[in-house]
Amino acid sequence: MCGYRPSRSSIATWVVMVGVSAYAIPILAASDPASMDFSPPEVTSDPVTVGSSPSGRTGDEPVYEPAPFGDSDFGLDEERELVSRVRFPSRGRLEIGAMFANSVIDTYNSHLGILLDATYSPYRTLGFSVALGLNHGSTTGIIEEAFQEKLADCARDSVSDAACTLAPDVPDVEQITGSVAARAVWTPLYGKINVVSEVDANLEFYGFLGVGFHGPRQPEPTVDRSEALGWRVDGQGLGDGGLFSDVQWRGSAGIGFKVFVAEHVAFRTEAMGVGWIDDFDFVSGNESFPTYRYFLNTGLSYFWSPGETR
Repeated sequence: MCGYRPSRSSIATWVVMVGVSAYAIPILAASDPASMDFSPPEVTSDPVTVGSSPSGRTGDEPVYEPAPFGDSDFGLDEERELVSRVRFPSRGRLEIGAMFANSVIDTYNSHLGILLDATYSPYRTLGFSVALGLNHGSTTGIIEEAFQEKLADCARDSVSDAACTLAPDVPDVEQITGSVAARAVWTPLYGKINVVSEVDANLEFYGFLGVGFHGPRQPEPTVDRSEALGWRVDGQGLGDGGLFSDVQWRGSAGIGFKVFVAEHVAFRTEAMGVGWIDDFDFVSGNESFPTYRYFLNTGLSYFWSPGETR
């Protein structure tokens, strides 16, 4: 004979349900429905501040933090203050600089030298400097090819060494020996770059305009037969021509930036152009014309600063 035989788990479930019903029904029957409050809970408008418990909450409930791992870039006031802080202000700064000067975009002459300057900034974005330059010039391959062509012409035409003129008929062949300039320095931008965690590189960008003068010298190529028929350039040795045996007035302009690498030391690099009015005996006669030289200067500055500002 087949029939339904309940399992042990079914029997246990029914026993629990019957027991709960027997306990809850008398309580519900004795309670007054009118005294029961089914309205939604009141919502308070009290703001919840970080680090404090709102009204009605226990101390065991979680409090939310804006940066629980401390990795917020600008989430906290002290971190925003670090960004806006100027550690090396320009106002009131006295600075002494020494840079290696190398001419670029050379046509007939190239230059190597040093540039020394002293700068004082009475204002936040404006300062004044005095610069002294010491340069050594040398002829480039372009003009040396012209020397060789002139020498070949003299040999072909059997011109004597004394009468052979190797100097090409081109303008702008003078070299610069020494220079002095007074400059106005504009420092409009100060910035920071985060190199690694909690280490910032402080930068300053600047531009300048200046007036001054330099000493020019004129190299003279001559025939040289010391070993074979050739040529040499006189007057362009180190120190030849003096610093200011003659004076040529000029203007200068440039841009650059500094990286503050220590408490009183900054790395500097700048691009500088200088220009003046020269003259040359062209076919049509002696005429004046503008001429330019360009330099890339790199070096260090030692400075005294009044202290950081915010």
